[in-house]
Amino acid sequence: MDMITCPKCRVRVVAMADGNCPSCRQLIPETAGSSSGDHPEPLAAAVAVQRRPTSISVISWILIVLGGLGLITTTMMLGNPAVQEVMEKSPTPVPLQLAMSYIGLCVLLASGAAMLNGHNWGRWLYIGWTAFALGIGLATAPSKTILLPSALFFAVVAFFLFRPNASSYFTDGGAGGRTSV
Repeated sequence: MDMITCPKCRVRVVAMADGNCPSCRQLIPETAGSSSGDHPEPLAAAVAVQRRPTSISVISWILIVLGGLGLITTTMMLGNPAVQEVMEKSPTPVPLQLAMSYIGLCVLLASGAAMLNGHNWGRWLYIGWTAFALGIGLATAPSKTILLPSALFFAVVAFFLFRPNASSYFTDGGAGGRTSV
């Protein structure tokens, strides 16, 4: 049987014979009429429902919101002389700081969206970029204590991204539809 992803709730399911998602009851077009012979055996109930862990949903949406708000605020602060003065005190050139800021914010958006869709590369993108950025920050920040909230947030997120249920979600195909049964 082929696994499909519900377009509404993004749950991976083997659909019921009536063509509705067993989780949200949304009609799944690919399965409508499946009881008329598209599948060799009737599908009386859903099998192998893979739900996204709540922790992954929360983390993904936090990353998306932070990335979006960060893009807006970073762009708004470009002309602020006080911000320019602080950035010029860093040993890292201002254009490089801005490039890293924008890349990092785009990474938050992309990794959050990828994790919502069950793509394992999304969590690795977040982990890799954030570890790299924290390392650069430790090497160049005039005050290391300013990195403590970011490091604590990173540790908490990493803990939840690699818990057994999250790892199962990512490695078993998640909602991204990468595997078949």
